Amino acid sequence: MNKIIVNTLEDEDNGVAIGGVSLRDAITRANTISGKDIIKFNSDLSGGIINLTQELSITDDLVIKGLGSKNLRINGNGVTVFNIDNGQDDLVIDVEIEKLSIVNGSIGILNEENLIIDNSNISGNSNGGILSNENSILNITNSTISGNSSLRGGGIQSRGTSYISDSIISDNDARFGGGIKVDQGTLNIVNTTISGNSANVGGGIDLHNKLNLTNSANIPTLDSIHTLSISNSTISGNLAGVGGGGINADGIYTNSSSLTKIINTTITSNEAPLGEGSGIRNGRSNSQIEIANSIVSGNINTDVDFVDSNTFTSLGGNIIGLGNATNVFDQTADQVAIKDPG
Repeated sequence: MNKIIVNTLEDEDNGVAIGGVSLRDAITRANTISGKDIIKFNSDLSGGIINLTQELSITDDLVIKGLGSKNLRINGNGVTVFNIDNGQDDLVIDVEIEKLSIVNGSIGILNEENLIIDNSNISGNSNGGILSNENSILNITNSTISGNSSLRGGGIQSRGTSYISDSIISDNDARFGGGIKVDQGTLNIVNTTISGNSANVGGGIDLHNKLNLTNSANIPTLDSIHTLSISNSTISGNLAGVGGGGINADGIYTNSSSLTKIINTTITSNEAPLGEGSGIRNGRSNSQIEIANSIVSGNINTDVDFVDSNTFTSLGGNIIGLGNATNVFDQTADQVAIKDPG
């Protein structure tokens, strides 16, 4: 693995052999070397900001290790910060971004490949924190995605396969999916807080196709490839002006359906209009929602509502508040009409 050390905060573009080595110089060099390279930063750059003049394009396998999300920021100045795409449908590259803050861009990260984001902060981007496109794989761990905005998916718009663990998705806004918008593919979440996001539809999460929230890989799903796991997590304080304060689930496409599984998860203090699922809104009859050992209560107005037909299913052990979908919560240890979950 070839190692390149960045030693200047300037956004130079004159190659690694002339003057200082900028992040842009390092990425350009790494793109020309076959195989995975690693970019690190001189410790003297700690506390600094790299102000971009144009996007950073990654086209080959690469690891970027920062100095800590509080110690090194990449300021997009209104342009997309990272564009990860080798331009080849038949060849996938692997990219890792660690210990960085990615701020104030158009899109924080535009991903077409296999991407790992670890211990990083993505905030203040005006067209979305992360857009991960069809056939991509996105893996986010120990990171904060906050204060981003977009038409679809203020924090994250996922069109491929995405995994989020031990992270915070907060204070993002969009028209659809304030925190996260799932347009297609699958979303898998573990140990994550989704809070304070806002949208017209789906304040916390707006999804189509397949979504599964669970805390155990041993719990069966309709398709083991398409899963979302959330354990000991909270969806709270999200706002939707139209419907689905915490989660809006819509199997909107004619030839597709959405599957949501929620297990050991607390959904509370979210808000949407009366009867529009301040906790969870089931938008269409081809949207299936299964809930077990979870709290969906204490949301403003109602907690669980459906639009077309009641396709909620209880797997038992739930504490549920109010809404037109409460009648299905009659399994072992279910409690209904609990306005204050305590």
